[in-house]
Amino acid sequence: MIDAAAARVTISDADQNFLYHPHTSTSVTADQARSIADGNREAVQLAIAAANLQHSNWDIVYTTEAFGVPNLADLGYLSKVLTFAARSDTEAGRSDDAIADVRAGFAQSAAMSREPLKVMLVNAIHVAYEQTDALKDILNRAEPSATALSALASTINENLVESAARESLLGDLKHARASWPWVRDGWLWGRRTTDYSVATEPMAWMRAVAWTFRPVIRYMALRDYAEKARAVDLASLPAAQRAEQLPALRSWSASAIRTADLASGSIARAAIAVALRRFRIDHGAYPNTLDELAPAYLKTVPLDASTGRRPDYVRSGAGFELPAQMPSRDSGNWNGGKDGQVWKVSR
Repeated sequence: MIDAAAARVTISDADQNFLYHPHTSTSVTADQARSIADGNREAVQLAIAAANLQHSNWDIVYTTEAFGVPNLADLGYLSKVLTFAARSDTEAGRSDDAIADVRAGFAQSAAMSREPLKVMLVNAIHVAYEQTDALKDILNRAEPSATALSALASTINENLVESAARESLLGDLKHARASWPWVRDGWLWGRRTTDYSVATEPMAWMRAVAWTFRPVIRYMALRDYAEKARAVDLASLPAAQRAEQLPALRSWSASAIRTADLASGSIARAAIAVALRRFRIDHGAYPNTLDELAPAYLKTVPLDASTGRRPDYVRSGAGFELPAQMPSRDSGNWNGGKDGQVWKVSR
């Protein structure tokens, strides 16, 4: 359903600049946001309906990614359209509709992160960041109901998994196991088609080269399998247990785990922010400590996956702040202090 919603996104000549470039919902005018949202109402409504499904139902075949993965550009446009719809609904005083828009975006992120591709994980993380920014704007300028926030909380929780990068790394391993036999048979520079169900033969000289270097190819394949299997194992561990082992991984696999951990920290703060607003609706004021949120609004207060520490929380005037915790340089997750996911809610 999310893929179908993405396919329904339409881009007018006047609006394409806001979808092709990294504009956020708060960097455009209210009229521009409303124009984009109104022109894509069908896509938005379908994405909202998809938010009620907890798991992806895309027909992905691990070894034929090029034919099984939804169009990533369309999915990116859908995420932006949902943030513009949230901005438009907030401006119009429809705060619960704005929350529904953002909820659809977080559902999209959760579904994408369950697919067996690193590129899908990276895009899922980007979607989550976009929806987090839109949610900040809503909570700063509107008063959504407890019912709408409760539904949003359940969807955000789908993004809070212990091993966010595991599915993509597992898909990477399974793809390697499917592709290395083709290299052994002579497809040294890739097949003419990525559809592995199509029977084709490499040229004779390629088969001869592969036969000559078969021991080398076998060694490289086994080393690749071992490295990718190790990445899956590390991604399956709690963040605190894998930190010391990450530097030994190949840079791309380690980067996937670190990036997923940073995103998990951002999403965890979004979950806490929603819980804080729900607490204030029920009790008339924000809690003094995060411990008061559990277990009614959070099962437990989530730890920051990058630092292994509980998030900081400060009551600030009529609102609150959730400062971002920067990983240390020696933690394996340090990002130069450029997280940018600090929460400041003024109401």
